[in-house]
Amino acid sequence: MPIHIIVAINSNEPQAADELEVLAHGITTAGERTEQRPFDGEAALQMLIALSVATFPYFRTWIRSRADQRKETKVVVDGLELSGYTEKEVNRILDRVQGKIAEIPEGAPGHDG
Repeated sequence: MPIHIIVAINSNEPQAADELEVLAHGITTAGERTEQRPFDGEAALQMLIALSVATFPYFRTWIRSRADQRKETKVVVDGLELSGYTEKEVNRILDRVQGKIAEIPEGAPGHDG
């Protein structure tokens, strides 16, 4: 079984919707894009995606590209919200996601590599 994470982008960011569409195009298990409007923060576009051994490299490239452009991205894994755009923050996100993918038993759905 793949792991499910939520990816969120500030909806005020130019091309925010396009950025999530690029991610969805490369990860065909992505869900619908939704807008979150919390009472105490900025609105965000978010998408639930399923990551596996096969789709993680695309996600890694996508999030590093955003970091190179200094665009903040929030990722929620098992209720833990990770955010940022510095190399250290992005590596923290990627390490957490890759660690969860490594927990998928070999031969299980999501361990397709």
